[in-house]
Amino acid sequence: MVSSLNLSSNAPISPPSAVGAPSATGAPGQDGVIKLDQIEIGKALQAQVLSVLSNGNSMISFPNGALTTTMQMRLPPGFQVGDQIQLTLLSLTEGKPSFSISLAGNPTETVNLSSTAQLLDKIASSSTQPPKITSNSPLLATNKDMDPAHLASQLNASIDKSGVFYESHLQQWNEGARLLDQIQQEPQNQSTQPAETANNLIPAQLDTLENKRLTWQGELYPGQPLQLEIQKDEQKNHQSNASSGNTPDPVWQTSLKLSLPQLGQVQVKIRLQGDHVQLNVNAADPTTANTLKSASDNLNQALAASGTALDLLTVQSDGEA
Repeated sequence: MVSSLNLSSNAPISPPSAVGAPSATGAPGQDGVIKLDQIEIGKALQAQVLSVLSNGNSMISFPNGALTTTMQMRLPPGFQVGDQIQLTLLSLTEGKPSFSISLAGNPTETVNLSSTAQLLDKIASSSTQPPKITSNSPLLATNKDMDPAHLASQLNASIDKSGVFYESHLQQWNEGARLLDQIQQEPQNQSTQPAETANNLIPAQLDTLENKRLTWQGELYPGQPLQLEIQKDEQKNHQSNASSGNTPDPVWQTSLKLSLPQLGQVQVKIRLQGDHVQLNVNAADPTTANTLKSASDNLNQALAASGTALDLLTVQSDGEA
C-alpha cells in the first residue's frame, strides 16, 4: 500500500513539507535543492534507510542526478535501517518536498499510519475530478438583481467563508487584520462535527495549495445552478517573466458552466491578465451561439466602460458542422 505522508507534522490542514532541508553528499547543500527542483511531480525514486536518529527521524539516501542526496524525514513505524523504499514526489514548495512512501518491491506491505496519513492516502487515490466548494445558499435572491458588483461581492463572500482558507484567516486574525466574528462564521466553527467538516475541506485545501485552483459550485439564483473554476496559470507567468525580464501581471484562467432557461447549456472560458481579457464561449445550441455572436459589440462596449480591454472573443457551438 502506498501511504501519503506529511513529512513534517500531523496537522491535518497544513501544507505538507519535509522535516529536514535536503542536502547533497559531497556538494553544497543548495546543490541538492536545485537537483530536487528538477524532479517531476509524480516521479518515483528508489531510496534506502541509512540510520535512525535520536530525534526519531530517519536518514535516507537516493540518487539525485549525478549526486547522491541524503535527507532527513520522519518515517511511519515499520521501516528499519537497510530497507529499500520507494518515494514518489507529491509536491515541492519553496524547496521543501513532500513524498508518498512504500516498501520497494512489496506493495502489499502494511504500515501503521496516523489518521492524517490515512486521510492523505485516501485523497491521493481518489477521483481525478477536482474537489469543489459547495455553497448551500444562492448568490442572488432573484434573477432580477444581476448587478455585476453585487454578484462579485456575493461570490467573494461565499468563497471567503468556505473554510478553504481557514488557516490563513487565523493568521490574519492573529495579526489584527481579521475580526473574530469573521473567523467564527467559517465551517470549522459552525459544524456540530468539526472533525468531519475539516476532513471534507482538506481535499479542496490541498488542491488549492498544490494546483493554485479553486472550484466553486452552487446556485446563481434559486433554481439556476452554476459551476465556476478559477486557476492561476503559474507556467505562463514564468514564461512571460523569463522572456521579458519583468514581473508580469498574474494570469488567471476561469471557466464557468451554466444551463440557462432560454439559451441552454453555455460554457465560458476566461483568460485575464491585468486589464486585458480573452473569452471563449461554447454553446450547446447553434442558435444560442448566433445570438451571442450578435451581442458581441455590446459585450465589448460594456468591458471597455469598465476599463477592461477585450483582446479576443470566440463563440462556437458543439452543434456546428
